[in-house]
Amino acid sequence: MIAPLPSKVWDRARDLAKGKGLSYSEAWHQAYDEWRHEPGATGLLSGAAAWAIYGPLFSSRLGPKESKAHVNDEDLTLALNGDEFDHRLAAYLAVQAVLAYRSVPEIQEYVHTERGENFEHFGDRTAFGYTRAGHAFLVFRGTESFRDWVTDLNFIPWFPLPLRHRGFCKEWKRVECGVIRWVNGLPTDSPQLVMTGHSLGGALTVLAAFKLAEEFAVRRVITFGQPRVGLFHFRHCYNLQSCGPGKTETLHEVTRRYIHATDLVSRVPPPMPYCHVGSRWFLDGAGKCAQGRAKSFVERLEESYYDLKLKWILWPTKVKAKQEKLLVGWDDARKRLASQKPSVAEEAQPAPRVESHTGSGSVVTSGMGRWEAFLSGVARLLMTVGFSPVYALSVVGAILTAVVGWSYWRDAESHFMDNYVKAFHREHPRYAPQSALTYIEECKRKHGRVPPPWKSTALGSQ
Repeated sequence: MIAPLPSKVWDRARDLAKGKGLSYSEAWHQAYDEWRHEPGATGLLSGAAAWAIYGPLFSSRLGPKESKAHVNDEDLTLALNGDEFDHRLAAYLAVQAVLAYRSVPEIQEYVHTERGENFEHFGDRTAFGYTRAGHAFLVFRGTESFRDWVTDLNFIPWFPLPLRHRGFCKEWKRVECGVIRWVNGLPTDSPQLVMTGHSLGGALTVLAAFKLAEEFAVRRVITFGQPRVGLFHFRHCYNLQSCGPGKTETLHEVTRRYIHATDLVSRVPPPMPYCHVGSRWFLDGAGKCAQGRAKSFVERLEESYYDLKLKWILWPTKVKAKQEKLLVGWDDARKRLASQKPSVAEEAQPAPRVESHTGSGSVVTSGMGRWEAFLSGVARLLMTVGFSPVYALSVVGAILTAVVGWSYWRDAESHFMDNYVKAFHREHPRYAPQSALTYIEECKRKHGRVPPPWKSTALGSQ
C-alpha cells in the first residue's frame, strides 16, 4: 500500500490510458511518477515495500576527459542527461549487451579503448562493470551455455518475498556480494548506476536494480528482450521502489524494456502469475521506438489481469482521495437535480404516443438471403469434409502447423541481440556505430550469432 494520493493521479492515469493506448497499470505508474516530481509530493512506500533503506547516495560526476572511443564522453553525457523518451542511451547500451557475450580479455580491451575505468567482471562472465562519463555501468550477460538454459527453465516462484523466478534469483545471488563490494569500493566521488542486459541478463539486471536501489543511486535500468522476473507483488514493489539522486524517482520511471518486433523471450515465463516491470517500448526494424498495448491476445489478457489487481489494491486509497472531491461538489449536484426535476403539471400530462413501424420486407428478404447462402456454404463444406475427412484434417493440420511454426520461428529470430543493434544503428548511428555492426557480422560468418569466446576478435579493434 501507499499513502493516499490526490484524485488527479487517477484522472491523469485515465487520460494517459486513452491518449497513448496504454494499459491502466502502465498509465497509473506513469501518472504516479509525474506526481512524485511535484513540490510537496510524498507518496513514500509503506507496508510490504517499506524495507527500502535510504542510505548514502552517489550524486557527483567525474570530470570530462578526452577520448577516441566509438562514442565519446560528450555524446554519452548528452544521452545520460536526456529526457525520459531519449533512446540514444539504449542504443549505446545495446552494444554493451553484445559485448557481454565476449571473453573477459576482449571486454577489458574494449573498455580500455573507450577510456573506461575501474573495470571488474563477476562470476563466470555473468556480468562486468566499469565507470565512465560520471556513471558506473553494470552489464549482465544473457543465455549462452547449457547451465544458463537450466537457469531459465527453473521458473518456480521462490523466496525472498516478494516471490520471484527461482533460477534468476539463484543466479543473481552468485554475483550479488561481488557486485555490492565493487560498488562500495568505487572512489568517494562515485557515479550513479546505469544497468543493462539482454535476455537472461535483462532479468538479472532487474533483480540487481531492485537490490541496489536500497542503498545506491540507480540512474537507468535498460533491458533488451527481458523475460518476466517475478509475480504481481514483486512488480508492484519494484515499480514503486524509490531510487535516483535524492530518492525523487521510482524504478518504474528509470526502467525501460525494449522489445524488438515480436520477441518471443519477452513472453516467458507464462503470464499470470509472472509479470513484467518498468515501462515497455516496442522497437521496429527501422529503429523507431513507441509505447502502446501489446497485440498478442494472451498479453492483452495478462494486462487486463494486472489492471484489475492494481485497481483492487489501490481501491481504498482511491476512495479516500475521492471523498473530499465528492463532498465539495455535493451541493452543486443537488441543486442541478432540483432544477432538472419536472413540475407537477408536467408530470400530470400523458406521455406522447409513439407509433412503431416495421422494417421493409426487402430488408428481411435480404437478410434471409444472406443467411441461406451462409447455410448453403456450410453444408457444402461439411459434405466435402464428410466424403474425405482424413484428407481434409491432414490439410488443415499441416497448414496450422506451418503457420504456428513460422510464427514462433519469426518471434525467436527477433530475440537475437544483433537485431537490436542493427535497428538502433539506423536511428542512432553515433551511439550504435558501424564498427559494432562489422563486429557482429564477422562473428555470424565465422561462428554464428553467439560465437565461442576463444575464436573472435575484439570489438574495440574494429
